[in-house]
Amino acid sequence: MIEQKIGAGYGRRSSEKHDDVSLKTQSLKNREYAPKNGIIIPDEYVFEEDNFTGKVADRPVLNEIFKLAAEGKIQCIVVYLADRWARDVGAGAELINRIFNLGIELHFVSWRTYVRNTPMDYARYNMEILFSDVERRTIVNRLHDGKVNKAKLGYLIGAGRNVRYGFKRVERVTENGRVKDLERNFDQTYDHEQLSSPAQVARWIFENIAQRRGVTAVCDLLNDIYRIPRPGGGVWDDSTIYRMIRATEYYGQFYYGKTNGRKNKPVEERIVILRPDLALVEPELWDQANIVINNGRGKTALFEYLFSRRVKCTNEHKMVCMPSHDQHKEIVTRFYYKCRPNRFTKKKCELPGFRSTVVDDKVFKWIEELLADLEAKLRGLQKAQRVAAEKSSDILEKIAACDTTIDREERELDHLYADRKQYRDTPRMLARIEKDIQETSDRIERVRKNRAEYQEKFSQEVISDEEISYRVSEIDRINGILKRFGTLTFQHRRRLVELLNIIIVLGVESGRQYVEILWYGDSEKRWLYDEEGQQLESHTSG
Repeated sequence: MIEQKIGAGYGRRSSEKHDDVSLKTQSLKNREYAPKNGIIIPDEYVFEEDNFTGKVADRPVLNEIFKLAAEGKIQCIVVYLADRWARDVGAGAELINRIFNLGIELHFVSWRTYVRNTPMDYARYNMEILFSDVERRTIVNRLHDGKVNKAKLGYLIGAGRNVRYGFKRVERVTENGRVKDLERNFDQTYDHEQLSSPAQVARWIFENIAQRRGVTAVCDLLNDIYRIPRPGGGVWDDSTIYRMIRATEYYGQFYYGKTNGRKNKPVEERIVILRPDLALVEPELWDQANIVINNGRGKTALFEYLFSRRVKCTNEHKMVCMPSHDQHKEIVTRFYYKCRPNRFTKKKCELPGFRSTVVDDKVFKWIEELLADLEAKLRGLQKAQRVAAEKSSDILEKIAACDTTIDREERELDHLYADRKQYRDTPRMLARIEKDIQETSDRIERVRKNRAEYQEKFSQEVISDEEISYRVSEIDRINGILKRFGTLTFQHRRRLVELLNIIIVLGVESGRQYVEILWYGDSEKRWLYDEEGQQLESHTSG
């Protein structure tokens, strides 16, 4: 009578999704084989590992079986085929060594016996694992080549795995069968009249960033006014907006093969999938929005200085933010600001450091006083509009000169077209006229390009009436938050500084530190400390 052994049945379905034998079939074959060879496989010892590659030896389900073997609860493992056991030479060698070390048997149904610890069985085992490895690599390469070819034809490989906000998963019927795809999500999701769908919200974000509305202002509007949740739920924040603006999918450029395992591939090694039918914004709008955020965002700051890049000293030098460590108290004091010394030259000036907290509080109290004056904001912005227009008069002259040149060249082009028609039967004259037409057209194109650059520069430097209305409404909105909650976040305070375009000058007079606040040509000086060196609350000095 054959001695009965307790065994575990193991079946595996590959992550490559190219298996000919299902998990149920493998388990059935294992259980049919077991009693014929004196093996009992209890129901609780039927193990199936779904969607797991055979190229590694460390597998969760397989580890459970080895744990049972180490505890002496099973004496053998039954597997239908060798390629279900391992599909990598290295993994196969590691697993068979564990089998031999544990002193248990590895049965393959296809062998009708178990793998003995003999040179012939070991050679047969390694040969089958080698063929399984080759087959796996062939399958992987074939699948990859197929995906690459589909990507080149415009199919979105892996569509729906990580869907960008503003898109949704769909399935389309093509000549190659049903394929996964994306489409723009215009489904009514929100109660807002103009921003009722994710696709509309995504485009609205690009338009507002391109118009320099500010990331903080965009987040506030979506969170507080429109009540639209961010992708995945929760509130909108700066990082979500930055990720959206930098995503090329929004103007219809997708990629296949972004990663190589866990490492990101360089952009030039990825396959570009152009899908203009999925574009939510134009390439020009995408470029403009990215220019705005790239110019406005640097490295993540360890400490937030309210007037970073908006401060000078009395010697007209730019000043920098710098921390100072107290060696005895282990306290970091943030100086606001100190002229940067150079390793190889003398210091630019001898001004002392200014405590950032003292300067911030002093200037922001002035801003709160300004916000209390309902007309002062509008008067200041209108004055800024006049000053900017006066400073940009030379740009207007250049624009006018470009218009004059374009008119003259276009008249010349009309004459050349008439001459070409007149001398079309004279090859020599016709060739010369064609050359003149090309040169004149090139000159017109260059002048138009220069004019567009001047116009863009003028629109950036001169504040329009619409921009003034927008800035006033934004200032009032943030002021409403201040009145309601009694405080503002750093982002809101910084946004106010940018909207009001405040510059500060730090200096020392009669041994006392002061800050001079510049606002569109007006200035006001405020002492930071009294004559005894104590911090002042809100004393104003002319």
